[in-house]
Amino acid sequence: MQDLICISHLRWGFVWQRPQHLLARLAQQYRVLFVEEPVTNTEISKPRLATYVGNTHTGATTTLAVLEQPADRHYWIGHNDPNTQKTYERLLLDYLDAEEYHDPILWLYTPMASHFVQAIQHKLLIYDVMDELSAFKGAPTALKEQDQRLLQQADIVFTGGASLYRSRLSHNVNTHLFPSGVETAHFAKAATEPWRAPQT
Repeated sequence: MQDLICISHLRWGFVWQRPQHLLARLAQQYRVLFVEEPVTNTEISKPRLATYVGNTHTGATTTLAVLEQPADRHYWIGHNDPNTQKTYERLLLDYLDAEEYHDPILWLYTPMASHFVQAIQHKLLIYDVMDELSAFKGAPTALKEQDQRLLQQADIVFTGGASLYRSRLSHNVNTHLFPSGVETAHFAKAATEPWRAPQT
């Protein structure tokens, strides 16, 4: 089974959206490892990599990996803390070696994961731009630079909307508009089932 490692700024169990929909389906054919941003753990004295089984609603499973840091450590990837990044890389690479991951597809959802591109040997790099993260409140100033670096390195770039596609295409010719959609069967019920006003 081919290996796929996804590094995301979203938590697998937070809100079921684009990454979860896609990877839940891919998990039926790939061994999927979903790497989340670090968290703090007040009960530990040194960093560790925690792994869990993630629900996919498809019968397949994903493995979730997260760096747990002691409460006195700075824990965000890419937020001017190279020690956190180095620790994550070391623990993650140890895990990949122990679990015999070989030449995985590397799928990134955040520019802050750009450091992992050099650390993890991979056969294909996919950069999925689902949002303009640099426009979010409190976004690190380095995001735009990291975004540009990933666009140059990626084998394939997916974008979640037309404006994201237009802004990335000139930086990577293998950029594709891959908009998010809806569950057709679920929402099609509105066309066939009578609408009832809520009771007041």
